Amino acid sequence: MGQYLIHTVLATFFAVGYMFFFHRLHAQVVARGGFWLHLRINALTVGVGLGIHVIAGMLMLGQTSWFYHNVALFVLLTPFFFDGFSKLETVFQLVCVTIMWEMHHAGELATPLGLVAAALSLALLVGLRAYPKKMLANLGIGELVSLLLAGAFWLTIPTRSTMLTVMPEDRLWATVMYGLMAAVTLGSWAKVLQEDAEHAELDRIANYNGKLSSDVALHQQTQLADLFTQTQAQNGQLALASLDLDHFKQINARYGHLAGNAVLLAVSETIQAALQQTDTQALTFRTNGEELNIVFPGVDVHQATPVLRLVAQAVRTHEYVYAQRAMNVTMSVSVTALRPTDRTIDDVYRRADDAVYKSKRNGRDLITVDAEVITPVVDAPKDYSSFRYFAQGVYALAGDQARVLHELLLRRFDTGLGRYVLPDEFELPPVEIARLLRQAMGHTDFHRFNVNLTAAQFKDEEMAAALCDVASAPDGPVELNVEVTDVVSAPLMRHISALYRASGIKIYIDDVGSDNSYELVRTRLAYVDGVKFAMQNLRRNNDDGALRERISFWRQVAEDNHLQFILEGAETEADIAMAREFGVRFVQGYYFGKPEILSKSGERKA
Repeated sequence: MGQYLIHTVLATFFAVGYMFFFHRLHAQVVARGGFWLHLRINALTVGVGLGIHVIAGMLMLGQTSWFYHNVALFVLLTPFFFDGFSKLETVFQLVCVTIMWEMHHAGELATPLGLVAAALSLALLVGLRAYPKKMLANLGIGELVSLLLAGAFWLTIPTRSTMLTVMPEDRLWATVMYGLMAAVTLGSWAKVLQEDAEHAELDRIANYNGKLSSDVALHQQTQLADLFTQTQAQNGQLALASLDLDHFKQINARYGHLAGNAVLLAVSETIQAALQQTDTQALTFRTNGEELNIVFPGVDVHQATPVLRLVAQAVRTHEYVYAQRAMNVTMSVSVTALRPTDRTIDDVYRRADDAVYKSKRNGRDLITVDAEVITPVVDAPKDYSSFRYFAQGVYALAGDQARVLHELLLRRFDTGLGRYVLPDEFELPPVEIARLLRQAMGHTDFHRFNVNLTAAQFKDEEMAAALCDVASAPDGPVELNVEVTDVVSAPLMRHISALYRASGIKIYIDDVGSDNSYELVRTRLAYVDGVKFAMQNLRRNNDDGALRERISFWRQVAEDNHLQFILEGAETEADIAMAREFGVRFVQGYYFGKPEILSKSGERKA
């Protein structure tokens, strides 16, 4: 038994090493091709495989022979786990396996058992050659095929084989030895394939350039100009849509350039998949970075709009993941049609560009048809029963660092995943926001809340009325504040803030210094009660000195305007020490805990 184990370990080490060596040689064959490289890899197979087999048979090594013969069998079968071989090469490889088979099964080839074993082996080898990547990528299938091949070979050999007396335990152990060799080798190989795929995807993302080369841009422009001329000459129809990702710069700033590239690539794939679901002819043209154009030949804007709704729906409901971070994105969309007065395709382009910026100015995630902004791209879901507020605390640095506020963050329960995830839709109607707020109050005795609102929600007077009703109710929260993620115009801010303040609701501008610059918010500061600075949005692209400078600036802005200042993104003791250094009174971040479901028992749930 000890000798069998030693031979199995040695055979397994050889198999793993040989598979990796064969892979490197095979990669050269695939990349460079050529007669001599193909000859070299096939000569390696027959030379090593049959060479070991013949030498082991001639030396009559006794029980050690099983080690050498298994190694020889593994070498001869290895090419079938790789693609890129011609039919002639496949026949040659089958001949080599047949030679070894005949030498071991001499006298038993024509028996019923021998014929069944040979037919099974041939079928398995043909299947391997047809689907080699699937066998390598799926450990279970690859191991099953390897065991079947080993069993067909070893369990059917006669009592006398290559001048050896074969005992039942020899057949069994030779089969087990090959199975273990295959299991370890394929397990190691599966890990390598996964790492190679991850590296290839990382290279694809890292090398992605959102900007078009001059040659590609010229080709696209020529193609569009020809299409424009042809359509005008035929007095036909043509619609041009412009799509621009919302807040894409924030993704780059918050998650990094590679994450931004990953989102751009994935969004492009989502758009192509959505377009393939329709019967409308559509041509996509990438411009720069987060911008994309879609041309609809023979279609007017009314026919193109439903297709664009489908595309925008696909993008906004897709969860884009990079480095275990989930991101949701939306698009501002415009569409315009070719007009008789258009002299060149540039005239159509200009209208589409103007319209897409109108979508952005009106709150983003909208479609603008020429100059008319139509309803949001997707109707809000009617069933919000799976939504719930999670909470992350805001803490006072003084004393025992007591929690002073709950920031409420929307989550949706995904039945497929069995857990709460970021929702696809944040702009819930006022009645649902009020319901979820009251639900949150029922799960905690600490009734001091900050609620996040988008610009569209904040400027909605119905939303203001709903939150004011909750705040003013006898059983309402002790404190209710609103965090605005995107600021509205100064006159509108003045009007809406008066509605909230009448019910004692304070207003904070979120993400100052990153998503909301000083130039953007300075004329709104008179109408708010506080600002929040999110360090996590700036860490990736700012060194410690630049980050401290920005915190100091916004801390001073808050003090000069008599505003509350909350430092968000505190994760370490060093962050807390820095907050104290700048005289920050209130902080928030993973240092204190991640967002969690509210529970009176204090128990954290996922």
